[in-house]
Amino acid sequence: MSTPNPRPIPPPNGASANNALPPPQKPKRQKKEKKPKKNVPVVKNTVSGLIKALVYLALVILVSIILAVFSIAVVNDFLAFNQPEDSPSVVLTITEEDDLVSISRMLQDEGIIRFPSLWRIFARIRMTDDYGELRPFHIGEVTVNAAMNFNSLVSRVMRGPAEPDTITIVIPEGFRIDDIIDRVVAAGIGTREEFVRVINYHEFNFWFMSYIPEWQGDDDPRFYRLEGFLFPDTHFFFENVSEVHVVQRMLSTFNDRFNRANMEYIAEINRRWGLTDFGLYDFIILASLIQSEARQAGDFPVVGSVFLNRLRSPQFPNLESDATTAYIIRHVEGAMRRVLPSDLTYWMNHPFSTYGNPGLPPSPINNPGLQAIQAAFYSGDLQGRQRGDNGFIPYYFFVTDEVHFSAWFGRTYAEHQSNIAAINRGEYRVPDGYDDFD
Repeated sequence: MSTPNPRPIPPPNGASANNALPPPQKPKRQKKEKKPKKNVPVVKNTVSGLIKALVYLALVILVSIILAVFSIAVVNDFLAFNQPEDSPSVVLTITEEDDLVSISRMLQDEGIIRFPSLWRIFARIRMTDDYGELRPFHIGEVTVNAAMNFNSLVSRVMRGPAEPDTITIVIPEGFRIDDIIDRVVAAGIGTREEFVRVINYHEFNFWFMSYIPEWQGDDDPRFYRLEGFLFPDTHFFFENVSEVHVVQRMLSTFNDRFNRANMEYIAEINRRWGLTDFGLYDFIILASLIQSEARQAGDFPVVGSVFLNRLRSPQFPNLESDATTAYIIRHVEGAMRRVLPSDLTYWMNHPFSTYGNPGLPPSPINNPGLQAIQAAFYSGDLQGRQRGDNGFIPYYFFVTDEVHFSAWFGRTYAEHQSNIAAINRGEYRVPDGYDDFD
C-alpha cells in the first residue's frame, strides 16, 4: 500500500508559487568606535607663518628700496641734481639724419643723461607742436654738460625760432693763443678775460688732458695751460657761442687729428734717441718749435732732429731757438716783431729763453699744424744721418734764409758760421725732401 503525497501548502497572501522567499540577511558589522584624536601642538604652524610674514615684509622693503633708489636716480637725471655747475662740456654734432633715438644715445654715451628712454619721452612731449608734429632739431654742433636738466637739453637741441648767423674764423698753423684770442674776440665772440679763464681753469673731457700739466696759477711759468692743443683749422661758430664752446671745438679738432695710437711713435722716439721721459706734452713742444723755425716742408723733420740731438747731447744742452724769445715778446708786448740780438740778452733769464735755460721751454710756443706734428715723428732719420749713427756726424745747428725760406744745417759751429756767410752772399740751398727719410 503506497503512502500518499503530502498536500502542498499554498504560499501566503496569494503569492505565486514561483516567488521564493528572500535569503536570510547577514547581520551588519558594527562600526568600531573612533578613538578620539590627540591634540596636535600648534607651535610649528605658528613658526612657519611667522617666517612667511618676515619674508613677505623683507620683499616689500626690498622692492620699496629699489623703487626709491630708482625714483631718486630718475629725479636726479631729470633735474640734474648732484651735478657740479662746472661739469665738463661736450660738443654734440647733430645732422639731418639724427632723430630722438640717436640724440639720446649721444647724450648717454657722453655721460650727460642716464635714462635715454625717459629723456626721449620728455623730449617728444616738449617738442610736439599744436598740430602734433615734432619740431625740428638744431642742425650743427651744440654744447651740453651734465649740469643741464632735461628741459635745458631739449631746448639746446631744438631749433630756435631764428638761428643766429654763422661766423667763420680761420686759425692758421703756428698761431699762438694770444693770436687766437685776438682773432676770435675781434670777430665778436666772447671776451679776452673769459677766454683766459676757460683756457687755464676749465675742465675738458679729452683723453690727452691727463698729459697736460695742471695749471699752477701765478706760480706757473707758462702763459697758457692749453697752448699747443688748440688745433689750427677753419672753424664755424654761431655769433652767440660761448668761450667754452670755442675752446672745446678746437680741442675736439686736436682729438680728431691726433690719433691716440700715435703715442706708440712717441715711445719709439724715446727708444731711438735714448730719451727716458719724452712724453706727449714734450712732443707737442717739439712740434711747435718745428712749426716756428722751419719754412720748407723738407726742412721740418731735419729741424726737429737738430733739437733732438741737442736734447741728448751734453755738449749742447741749450736749444738756442730765437722762436722761444719771439714767443715772450708776443705775449709781453702784445704784438709780433723781429727778434733782435739785444732781445736774446734781455730775456736770457726768462723761463722760455732757450739761450739761458737747458732743455725744452715750459710749454709749446704755438699751436702746431698737422705737418709739423708729422715732421716731429719723422725727426728720427732711420738712416742715422741726423743722429750721427753709422759714422755720420749729427746736425747741431741750422740757420734759415729769410729770402728763400730754406734752412742751412751745420754739424759744427764753424760749419754753421760758413752757412751764415753763404746766406749773406745770396747763395741758395735746395731744401731736402721727405724722400731722404725713407
